[in-house]
Amino acid sequence: MGLNAAAIPNNTIIVTDELVKLSGADEEVLAVLAHEQGHLVQKHSMQKVISNLSAAGLFALVTGDLSDVVAASIAVLADAGYSQALELAADDYAMQHLHQQQISSIHLSNFLQRVKNARILAEESQTLKMKNFTLNIDGKDRHLTETELKWIRLIGKFKKYLESHPELDKRIKRIHAFNEQANHHF
Repeated sequence: MGLNAAAIPNNTIIVTDELVKLSGADEEVLAVLAHEQGHLVQKHSMQKVISNLSAAGLFALVTGDLSDVVAASIAVLADAGYSQALELAADDYAMQHLHQQQISSIHLSNFLQRVKNARILAEESQTLKMKNFTLNIDGKDRHLTETELKWIRLIGKFKKYLESHPELDKRIKRIHAFNEQANHHF
């Protein structure tokens, strides 16, 4: 499961050891728990099930065929966009809940920054591995060409459209904006 937290429909929140280890303060873990509580309170898991069934049914109705690769691709993109909206709604819930408890929402931002930094390190490590990756074609070993590496990087840039979570920078900026506004009300 790696670095993760998840809200399960039976009102259980799971937090991995890796997430706790990455956090810099107890308040950061509380902020993540508030985010996951937002998913539970707003019934996001049920909304996702209904959304997925509706999207699949609508596409099948329009095209008459859901087995097509294009249909699956559209469904994945639609689901990713919907999931990102739910993640932002859970962030909003967490910020409000933390504010009500007089805990700064900056702790959620700090944690997301830690996640971002960990991802950057992982991507740099992966890039280094790709540069040193050896292919064996027709019994001959060779490294990836610059063109092949460029294509891999280009494909990687499109992954943000397939991810269930919004870009971390966007989430961090939203939290900072909320925190600035909340500080004016104290």
